Amino acid sequence: PARVRRGDRIAQLVIAPVAHATWRETQVLPPSERGPGGFGSTDAERGSAAVGTPRARERARAIAPEPHAPASGDGGPGASEERRPRSGRAPHGPPES
Repeated sequence: PARVRRGDRIAQLVIAPVAHATWRETQVLPPSERGPGGFGSTDAERGSAAVGTPRARERARAIAPEPHAPASGDGGPGASEERRPRSGRAPHGPPES
């Protein structure tokens, strides 16, 4: 359970512009710079990102843990209940003791 104590920093204000788009229905899309096969990653070989291909499955296995395996540790007795996924962001507020 999360605890909020007096003095904890729990909110952040983000000021950003809001885009007001005007949508228009069309039957035909104009050509793009990327051509008709323009979807996919810009740094991947052509076709390697196709879902379900043997190469895509091989690449996914190489970078992802097995679905049933814990991300770290064995999760057995003594495993910390305080573990949280790392977000890559700095923690806010004073450190807990």
